[in-house]
Amino acid sequence: MVSAEARQVAAELGLGTEYAGWLAALDQAGGDPGPPLITAADGTVLERAGVTAADAAVVLATQAGLDRSPGLRWLLRRSRRLITAGMGDPAAPRVLLPPLPAALGAAGRCFPAHLFLATLPLTLDWQRQRGVPDEVSWAIVADLGRQMEIYRDRYGATGVEEAWWLTLHLRGQIYEFGRLQYNLLRLGGGWLTPARWYAPADARARGTGFRPGDDALGVHIPDGGPLTPAACDASLAAARAFFGRCFPSPTRRLAICESWLLDDQLAGYLPGRANIVQFQRRFTLTPGWDRGDQDVAQFVFRRGVTDLGTVPQRTTLQRAIMSHLRTGGHWRLRTGWLTL
Repeated sequence: MVSAEARQVAAELGLGTEYAGWLAALDQAGGDPGPPLITAADGTVLERAGVTAADAAVVLATQAGLDRSPGLRWLLRRSRRLITAGMGDPAAPRVLLPPLPAALGAAGRCFPAHLFLATLPLTLDWQRQRGVPDEVSWAIVADLGRQMEIYRDRYGATGVEEAWWLTLHLRGQIYEFGRLQYNLLRLGGGWLTPARWYAPADARARGTGFRPGDDALGVHIPDGGPLTPAACDASLAAARAFFGRCFPSPTRRLAICESWLLDDQLAGYLPGRANIVQFQRRFTLTPGWDRGDQDVAQFVFRRGVTDLGTVPQRTTLQRAIMSHLRTGGHWRLRTGWLTL
């Protein structure tokens, strides 16, 4: 049962029963005093975050609507409270950020960007207290621009794709070093723990680093340049040094990646010298897999599987992806680990 205030917010914004769980969590979280929701520096932050001028203009234009809407302000302050309550905690519960009703227009689509702007000062303060260099803090902020670019490519409008992903950034749990990104991870705890891992008895037998409760790093491959061995070596070296200094843990021995890029079927389509194949060879795969067709389609073509009928196939990877799907095959999400 939510409060009268929460019911009023739902009525103002047209939030139906599908938002009930989110509203209940926000209602329980309470508000926060925090810094202002709108600041004169927001345009500079958006530019530094890699947001295009066109998208930044829409975000800034919708700030006035946020100021006029008690409901949007309520959602924002309580979402910020939930995010900051889990600062730096790899086992913190996931913060939901469902898409708001289409009737809210640009103001609803830009809500995640406003939440990012309102929370980032708290994140940066917390990171400075942990000794995180400013250049490291800001390197990962560019993911906001990436997610907005993906949204525009898919829908032709300003918005934020996979807004939940950015809660990791605002919690100070993910960092970028060159070609790769790394998030704080706790095996068996939190919503980013690997879906395909060893059975508890097997994990314990493997020792420190594999056991439930042990710390690790999650490895992510953002959309970007070539995944060259040299770039990966440099990134891993920087990550080892950084996390050992700013987030030390006696149980962190592994970096773990969950991705379709670890699907060993790719080696049947790509030459052995291909960057993806060489990246795969770094990892030891765990048992099991999940279907990853949708992940592949969204990452490689920025659209759903059902929309791939006429997509261009300019690269060897794109041709491999389509060839496999057209012959009835499926791509797999695999989990692999390497020793730090």
